[in-house]
Amino acid sequence: MVFEVRSDILLASMAERLGLPFLFGFYGIEPIPETVRLLRETGACGVLLLRRNIETAEQVRALIESLEDAVGHRLLVAIDHEGGLITRFSRDITPFPGNMALGRTETPSLAYEVGRCMASELVPLGIHINLAPVLDVVTAQWNPGITIRSLGSDPERVSLLGAELIRGMQEGGLSATAKHFPGKGAATVDAHVTMPTVGLSRSELETIHLAPFRAAIRMGVDLVMSSHVQYVAYDPTPKSPATWSHSIATDLLRSVCGFGGVLISDDLAMGGITEGTSVEEASVRAAQAGHDILLIAHEVECMNRAFEAYRKALESKAIDPAKADESRSRIHLLLEKHASRKPSRQEDEETDARSLSEIIAGAAVHVERDPQQLIPVKRGRHTGLLMPRLLDLGPKLLVDDELRGAAGLLQGWIREITPTVDVLEIPMDPKEDLFRMILEWCGAVDVVIDFVFDAKQLAGSRRVLEEVQRRHPRVIVVPIRNPWDRELVGPRHSIVQTYGFRVPQLAAAIDLIFRGS
Repeated sequence: MVFEVRSDILLASMAERLGLPFLFGFYGIEPIPETVRLLRETGACGVLLLRRNIETAEQVRALIESLEDAVGHRLLVAIDHEGGLITRFSRDITPFPGNMALGRTETPSLAYEVGRCMASELVPLGIHINLAPVLDVVTAQWNPGITIRSLGSDPERVSLLGAELIRGMQEGGLSATAKHFPGKGAATVDAHVTMPTVGLSRSELETIHLAPFRAAIRMGVDLVMSSHVQYVAYDPTPKSPATWSHSIATDLLRSVCGFGGVLISDDLAMGGITEGTSVEEASVRAAQAGHDILLIAHEVECMNRAFEAYRKALESKAIDPAKADESRSRIHLLLEKHASRKPSRQEDEETDARSLSEIIAGAAVHVERDPQQLIPVKRGRHTGLLMPRLLDLGPKLLVDDELRGAAGLLQGWIREITPTVDVLEIPMDPKEDLFRMILEWCGAVDVVIDFVFDAKQLAGSRRVLEEVQRRHPRVIVVPIRNPWDRELVGPRHSIVQTYGFRVPQLAAAIDLIFRGS
């Protein structure tokens, strides 16, 4: 069967494209021979845009068009655009505050508008799939792989807001992806590093963690992404994550939950998989479990090996050809859905998106505790604010253009309110001499405001936080990356939660701390 998507681009016969289940990451901001050869030889159904592929919105649009031209068939183009912690654009596309901030608003209409705005910005670039939203319900225990990516700890709220995010995206022509099925909110280690095991009962999983996915399926979500987490209640086989568990990927998702769309794996090159299994074996096992699309984000050599393993397994019928055909049909339907739909962006969308971000940030920021009643900081009180240098995290964190020089940005806002506040930008891990200078600087002010970036995981941030608290009697701690940093704050000190570090969230924190609003 030939599927015409443009007059100059044809999608070859599904039966001939054995590698169709693969969705690959690639390298560069324009097509290179290695990428074109990989996509042609494997017949991959699509590509994943990562930070390494993106400079501007217009460049991405040109990249997608030229890549499809070079390959000779239409591609599904996916991106991780969750908002907050996980964004890929440093400019042109709105960096929304993120899920946990959105969850704090408890307002479904805001979730719908976020989804709608995401679609209005991404679809005109040629992007079809957003690997979002995260529907994992977090527990009280710190989860290093999720944190502020979650909509919260209330399954009803996560279900409602998650469904509205999906509705907004898909009404705008952007396929949403509910992840990470059947819910990794109770994991206590990061699957990017090692495979978590969740020992909850089926009753707990059903009541709390499955609920948002059921809501997403009822909403008609186009894709579901599985998790690299073992769920003992569903599959007690040692080191058997949902990724290659037939009882989860097929029996639970398809038969019990009634999902008929596309099931995509999480990145099969993540540490939770590769610490004990090759990417080749993981690809075959994920396909056998019932996945339609196999995602590999890094290392072209791994992608080629995975394709060869899949091809051989299909030829030997280790992968059921009938099931492979079903997967191709689902992918084909998704391609058809996006073949001719490219709505244009409205002129006022950028203003709407910025205002929406500010509304969410303002509704989410709050004083968690203020035992000394330091907030709002009295006008004229000599105050020092410590702002971490976000650029120090390099490839680990995308810093949008407005946050390059965040300390100066904060200083400008504060000076409009009061002239007696100084902002000091500090390295994530200051050297000894600078560390002592920071402590001396803090000792010369009446109140210290410490904007903390993930002290639970970054030793430098933790050291500054602990020493400032130990030496100064009046400290306001503002966790801007990890709300669980609250566990490192002593009882006499204040805490302001923002649930993120994007510009509107920093602005909302400043307003609350200095204006009380």
